[in-house]
Amino acid sequence: MCSDVRHQDAILGFIRETMLTSNLQFNNIGGSSELSNQKDKGKKPMPESESYKLKISGEAILAGSGKLNRFVEVGHRSSLHGRILTVVSANNLPAQDDLPIMFVNIQNLENIPTDEFLKAGIHQIYTRWKVGKTEHDSVLQNVTTDIKVLFNDNHVIPIDKSLIIDLFNALMDNAFDVQLRGIRKNPKMENIQNLFSIQSNNTPSGSMNVNNEEDILIAGTRIDVRELSKGSNKVISGEFSLYPEHTDISNLRSDCTNYINDICSMQKNKNGFQPHIVLDSQMMLELSIGLLGCEIHLWKSYSRLYALAKSAKVAYDVLENIEELNQRTRSKEHYLTGFYLDTGDKHFIFIEGEKNKDIIKLWEEIEDYYPNVICNFSSSDTFLERIYPEMVTSNRPFDVLKMRVSLSSLLACPPVYALPTLPLPSRTAMIKISQIISGKLSKTPSRRDMPTASELRSFKLELCAPLRSFVTRDFSFNYKYD
Repeated sequence: MCSDVRHQDAILGFIRETMLTSNLQFNNIGGSSELSNQKDKGKKPMPESESYKLKISGEAILAGSGKLNRFVEVGHRSSLHGRILTVVSANNLPAQDDLPIMFVNIQNLENIPTDEFLKAGIHQIYTRWKVGKTEHDSVLQNVTTDIKVLFNDNHVIPIDKSLIIDLFNALMDNAFDVQLRGIRKNPKMENIQNLFSIQSNNTPSGSMNVNNEEDILIAGTRIDVRELSKGSNKVISGEFSLYPEHTDISNLRSDCTNYINDICSMQKNKNGFQPHIVLDSQMMLELSIGLLGCEIHLWKSYSRLYALAKSAKVAYDVLENIEELNQRTRSKEHYLTGFYLDTGDKHFIFIEGEKNKDIIKLWEEIEDYYPNVICNFSSSDTFLERIYPEMVTSNRPFDVLKMRVSLSSLLACPPVYALPTLPLPSRTAMIKISQIISGKLSKTPSRRDMPTASELRSFKLELCAPLRSFVTRDFSFNYKYD
């Protein structure tokens, strides 16, 4: 036992040198030398085998890929050789000339409804994920009676330093989407020539079943990867549930002559598989995502603040503080933008502005209204752009909205969901806002959780009263411009 590291290194060095320089001799134990010599004479000389080597591709990334890299064994390994394990430390990575890397490792998929897949004609499955412009598909796996599939899909992306900011923005503002897709055989009747039947026009006719393969979307998962953008070496791993994907909204504006407020948008289902089967199966996908070596220096970034006020008076006090801060700002690029929404029983406020500037002052002022105001704000969250950049150049950088009918009454009305009572953008914005309010800001909403600019505009036109209808207090919001 050694108490000093120097002694340990000296002993290991002495053992290594002794083993390399000494001549090991093996004696014949349990038999005479003559008998062993006779046996050796009767044996044919064995051809010399290739020396034992370990090889690995020069393109393999040894450290930072989140997985084990296996060396290829070449030649015959003697029984005297022990097992070899190579450990590469990533503590001092990356070097100055190394490119940052992002890795995605997809391992197991469990609780697969194999019977339902086979009934639907799905005979192969695979995974697909996309980051920015990079899209990757795993190897096709056959559907068998086993409810567990090992994809073992490991992919590493070296990132050019000029694209780091774009990747940072994509990870900070959007969830990481992983799709489970399948190949389905669809029997289709096709006309072919039949030598034994003739149509009335004296032409041969007939039909047969032809299997056409179709690539369908089965399920998907969305992973919050904002943690990856908060440091140079971050990894997110675990098991994630798969859910049916949301529907797509296709815009038919060019085909409609009486277009207003996206009223002609249509809803299209992206799923080619029954959603209730996906929910009942409770499929779990094991994966890990990592971003290593990204050091980002931003010259301009933004923060976002979410607040819920219990009364209109407190909400109006917060709006006055926003107006005062914007009045002091000389350039409209530094304005605090966002909107205030009075839903009838709740008061929701969303503010975004430049990081570590006026939004910090507003956050400190809102703290004085606690517990009448619930606030969600993190100074460490960094965003490269605003959700509503068009508000900076508009006549009203901060919008004030009041619903004609309370949000709770609309949510309790079945025709809102079942009938085309509202344009789809208005209904989507209503559902998104209700989910944020019902969650009581227990977690920070992402960009996808917030209504888009077109959805917010549609919501304002359909469900909100004009600004002049406010009686309690009037907000003129006269801003200075350059």
